[in-house]
Amino acid sequence: MKKILLILLPLLFLNIVVYLLFQKTSIFKKESLLIAFAGPLGRDVGRDIVCAIRMLVDKVNNEGGINGKKIELRIYDDENNKAVAKRVASEIAEENEVLLVVGHYYSSTSAVAGEIYRKHEIPVITGSATADSVTRENDWYFRTIPNNSLQASFIANYIYRSLMKQSVSIIYDKDDYGVSLLGGFQKAAEKIGIEVRKVWKLDTDDKKNLDKELKRIADELIAMKDPGMVFIATHSTEGAKLITRLKDSGKPFSIFGPDAFSGQTLLKRLKKYGRKDAPPGYYPSGLYCVTPYMNGIGNERTYRFEQEFFRRYQKKSTWGPVCFYDAILVAVEAMKRVEFQDNIWEDRRRLRDSLMNFYDEKRSVEGLTGYIYFDEKGDINRPYVIGTYDEHERLLPAYSQYQQITNMEKIDNVLQRVLDGGISVIDGKAMRRNRVVHSGIYINKIDKLDVMNSTFTADFYLWFRYTGNFDYQNIRFMNAVNPLRLGKAIIEETENGTTTRVFRLRTDFKAKFDFHSYPFGHLTLPIHFRHNFETWESLIFVQDNSDIPSSASDVPSEQHMKWGRKDMKPISGWKVREVICHQDMLTKISSLGQLDYLNSPHKISYSRFNTKIILEKTELKDVFRTFIPVIAIILVMYVACFIQPDRLGVRIATCTGFMIVNGAFHADFLTHFPVDYLTAIEYAFFAVYVFVIIYASMSVFIYRLYRKGNEGILKFCIWSEKILYPGAVSIFSVLFVYYFTRQP
Repeated sequence: MKKILLILLPLLFLNIVVYLLFQKTSIFKKESLLIAFAGPLGRDVGRDIVCAIRMLVDKVNNEGGINGKKIELRIYDDENNKAVAKRVASEIAEENEVLLVVGHYYSSTSAVAGEIYRKHEIPVITGSATADSVTRENDWYFRTIPNNSLQASFIANYIYRSLMKQSVSIIYDKDDYGVSLLGGFQKAAEKIGIEVRKVWKLDTDDKKNLDKELKRIADELIAMKDPGMVFIATHSTEGAKLITRLKDSGKPFSIFGPDAFSGQTLLKRLKKYGRKDAPPGYYPSGLYCVTPYMNGIGNERTYRFEQEFFRRYQKKSTWGPVCFYDAILVAVEAMKRVEFQDNIWEDRRRLRDSLMNFYDEKRSVEGLTGYIYFDEKGDINRPYVIGTYDEHERLLPAYSQYQQITNMEKIDNVLQRVLDGGISVIDGKAMRRNRVVHSGIYINKIDKLDVMNSTFTADFYLWFRYTGNFDYQNIRFMNAVNPLRLGKAIIEETENGTTTRVFRLRTDFKAKFDFHSYPFGHLTLPIHFRHNFETWESLIFVQDNSDIPSSASDVPSEQHMKWGRKDMKPISGWKVREVICHQDMLTKISSLGQLDYLNSPHKISYSRFNTKIILEKTELKDVFRTFIPVIAIILVMYVACFIQPDRLGVRIATCTGFMIVNGAFHADFLTHFPVDYLTAIEYAFFAVYVFVIIYASMSVFIYRLYRKGNEGILKFCIWSEKILYPGAVSIFSVLFVYYFTRQP
């Protein structure tokens, strides 16, 4: 028997160990979801991307994680090097713990790493790699940025249709990034009729001869009589070397670059390779490029991201961190839809399938760059933003942009719009051309602030910058008390085809003040405008980041004349905490008066420009004055705690008085603030009701102890009443003030 036990016990122990290691038991279930980021940590853009990813990961974890599980982030440095990227991908695969990878940054590193991820069935999302080869034949790779075929086709169409150029010269890098840009551009150019005059190929792997080759290409371009538009399909370093040589020749070149030219890296390289005595903005000024995202052209959601990024890291975000934020965002949303089994292989497949389920706008994730959903290749299909650098090295939205059309059936006169150039087919996608009007508001003064009626008077400058014709007289201020016409501009300037008009306005506006935190909190004073007739399909307002002209005598000096304005004259009892300017879309549903659309009404969307002036209280005495009735009742109630326990009638009469007085002040407040929700001061009134009820209950209890002659307990309760009451009031007051004075 003992021998049998000696044999069976080790076998039983071994079975238990195997079961615990390989079965899904609750004690070994993972408490976190592991995500990896792989990118160039030695570069600013790589570190900024990590910052953006951590912003969202921290937010998700602080809100309880995903189905109770926190996200754990692992960081890997691939140095933007293919060999290192391959080693990093192998390390991630061998560890066999990561659910999903966010990365890599370059197309070349993404392509080589993608082969390993595909082999080990690890889903990956990149926010920057645009070469077609990254996602081609790899159904485990996704991206939140359009690919190079779409980018190059988009650039070709923009050069031809918006810039009216009919010939180009091309320089491209022979890596995946440059080759896919070249292929997409040539295909589109042949289709629309652009003449490609010459093509040069760069071998960036040949470090020894690279600078000689760049000099040779630049010299040949300079020698050409008319090279047309110069399309530089390279990375920022090689692009900067070419641009500085071309600019230093003194010959006027029109240059267009890819998304690699839209970040701070290009500007740094231009300063590095350009002449030291060149004036600021000399090299980038006039340069066109595309970008998946641009500061100032988004909505309030993107504005809040930009503000939070700057608050946390004391730097502005570029498109790289934004697109990778979208990558981690769509990953989080996909995870929320997965029932994880704690089997890494099965969980990865489920997560990949969840990502593939975002396949149209109805089944998408709203990111910072727009709605995110993938086609059968794992790509997103939407146009880039076209930007152009000004003399201050700022990348500003061009005056003509394109938007993808998702429903051609509701577009009238399609053929005519195609013939007029209003609609183009770019890489198989129907795109609508939009006119962009740069807009700004500068607040001079806010007065006649009527908190009770939610109105205020604003004195402000309004300006527009645009090309061509713009019907500015049909601007509609949506929350103006009375209709407002712009009248005659106080400044009207036209330079290089760009018109600037400045107006000075003063009128009353309506607002929907939020009194949830009254008398704490803040007030938001909005100014909204849109065009009366031109819809979003033809007109988009964007925030103007330039200085307003100051040639008129009544316009402040240029260095102070920025959009918004936080340093305006204080309003009595209030100070300006923040001024927000952004554009968004206002959508209305209408049948357009046509019987055919009664069952399928049109969505009519307008571009809306918004300015929000956020005020906060400056004088505590105003807050204190509002709470005087509550404070007085609480203090008198504490004095009432010293009334003898045998005077029950006096105590109850006192309680009745407290209720009547508190109720009277509460009713008076409601007559002045007839809102259909509870405010902070009302919570204080209700707290008084509760304290009075507790006091009355305690008085009855103490009186009964007195009648029974239970001296020991009676004495304890009397002293407890005198000590616990101020303690409870103090704790409630601290929590109350903290809750209602938090930043929104």
